[in-house]
Amino acid sequence: MKNLYGLSKLALLNTAGYAKCVIPLDKSSSICAPNNTGKSSVINALQFPLINDLRLTEWDGHDLDETRKFYFSSDQSYIL
Repeated sequence: MKNLYGLSKLALLNTAGYAKCVIPLDKSSSICAPNNTGKSSVINALQFPLINDLRLTEWDGHDLDETRKFYFSSDQSYIL
């Protein structure tokens, strides 16, 4: 049996304006929604599990401290 490694889903819980958002990553997907509804926030959230040194990330012109407060506004905010 072949073992596959990597991300199969991205889950945002109580973060970036989402109560719960689960995006499959194991096949092609599109994100389509009106302007200003959080599409970029979902894509940018991928940086947390994928990039080890967050100083190397880009957050649409926001600094890392602002970004942390946005994505992790409470101790119940998760990106999985």
